[in-house]
Amino acid sequence: MILVCPEGFVSYYLNSPKLKKSHYEDYFFKELVPEIKKNYNIDSTNIFITGLSMGGYGALSLFIKNSDFFNTAASTSGA
Repeated sequence: MILVCPEGFVSYYLNSPKLKKSHYEDYFFKELVPEIKKNYNIDSTNIFITGLSMGGYGALSLFIKNSDFFNTAASTSGA
């Protein structure tokens, strides 16, 4: 099992429609995931996303938009 806990600041882990420098979804899929795949042997069919509070909201949002990428999602006290 590999746990990755990226800092989301106040992004809700989503792309901002107004702030060009706050595109968290793009960072997640274009930079973070490729870096993880490059450095670790992962099973791409068994990727789970979860989060707490703001991260719970982001986890479910990313899962709904990208359900073909994630196996399962969970939210704890999602915003």
